[in-house]
Amino acid sequence: MAVESSHFSELARCVKFRLAVAVALMACGVSAGVCAAQVDCTVQSGQLTKQVVFQASEDAYVFHKWDTPSGFRFAAQWLVPANKLKTYVYYHGSKDRYALVHAAQISVTPKNCQATTAVNQVYSERMEYELSYHCRRVCDAESGAESKDSR
Repeated sequence: MAVESSHFSELARCVKFRLAVAVALMACGVSAGVCAAQVDCTVQSGQLTKQVVFQASEDAYVFHKWDTPSGFRFAAQWLVPANKLKTYVYYHGSKDRYALVHAAQISVTPKNCQATTAVNQVYSERMEYELSYHCRRVCDAESGAESKDSR
């Protein structure tokens, strides 16, 4: 009997999730200005530059990240319910651990469309290693790219 109860609760969670996705998709159809917009972060470490492009999410566990060869990890998310862009920079110190060295939260509203955040520069404990980034909200007319690398 416990197996059936567990199966039923799993099925109920699945139905709730699918209903939430359907409601979110309907909301995107009504307010396409919010759902179609993207955030474009330009991240530079050493001679490498990467565009990290992503859309808003309601899932607090969805991050878009880039691990640099110099030991940094850039991670970002745009949370719809809070209308916040959250950025994190970690540094790979020892073993398989990344230590948080920088965090920022920026309000994302339709009014700040195309506005660019300040350039954030983060230095590692090792000499000559740094990571810099800035982000901007890309609105409907410009949106439409995946993450791009340039060397």
